[in-house]
Amino acid sequence: MSQFAKFIGQRIRSQRKAKGLTQEQLGEKVSIPQSYIGSIERGQTYMQLDTLERILIALELNPTDVFKTYKIIESPERIQKEAILDTLHELLIHRDVQDIKMVAGFAREILTTIDTYKK
Repeated sequence: MSQFAKFIGQRIRSQRKAKGLTQEQLGEKVSIPQSYIGSIERGQTYMQLDTLERILIALELNPTDVFKTYKIIESPERIQKEAILDTLHELLIHRDVQDIKMVAGFAREILTTIDTYKK
């Protein structure tokens, strides 16, 4: 399969896990077998656009959430970073703006401290 199919599958997997869903639960939401979800996530099959649309709706995603970071070659480190950032996004997306600003402020302070100790 293509790198693109693998990338899309990895993005679907990370978003599914961030939502706390199993492959079986996602499959039930979109009326496709768990085994097919697994093959999509492994990049072993091409799916039709209507299947992708149903998956995106079930995961409450916009297409840009899946495609925005696609590069021809994704390093394992980049993929891991994206999965972590996806998790952070899911933790914060339904919070109030004030809560998000507070978390961003804490993150800046922590990163400044880390950078200071690295020098």
